[in-house]
Amino acid sequence: MPKFTTSFDALIGRLGLIPIPEAEICTIFHIHGNLPIESCREYREIARRYEALLLRGLAGRNRVRVIRSMGADVFDVSVDQLVAHTRDAEMTAIRQKLMAVAFVLTGASFGRIGEEFNRDHSAVSYAYDKYGSAVRAALAE
Repeated sequence: MPKFTTSFDALIGRLGLIPIPEAEICTIFHIHGNLPIESCREYREIARRYEALLLRGLAGRNRVRVIRSMGADVFDVSVDQLVAHTRDAEMTAIRQKLMAVAFVLTGASFGRIGEEFNRDHSAVSYAYDKYGSAVRAALAE
C-alpha cells in the first residue's frame, strides 16, 4: 500500500491516478483540445475544494451537483449558464470540462451527470472522451 503525504495525494491514490511526467502532460493537453495550463490549475482547484468537503463530510448525497457549483465558481460562470442550452463555444468547453471532472472525481454514471448539466448521457460521454485524459493528468500532476 503506497504512503501518501497529504490527503490530496490520498484522494489521487483512491482514484487510481498515477503521476505523469511533465512532457507527457503537455502532449495530452495538446492532443485534447490545446488546453492551456490554466485549465490544469482549475481542475486541481475543483478537486481540492471537493476533497475539503469530503473530509468534512459536507459533500452531501449529490456530489455531481457539488462539483457543478464549485466548477461554476472556479470558472467564474453561473450555474444557470452551465445548464442553459447554449452553443457558445466558451461555455460549451467549460461545461464539457466540468462534466469530465465530475466523472473523474465521482464515478457517477454519464446519465446522472447529464441530468445535473441538463444534457443527454451522450454529451457527457463526448465530454469525457475529449477532456477525461487531460483531467486525470492534471489531477495526477
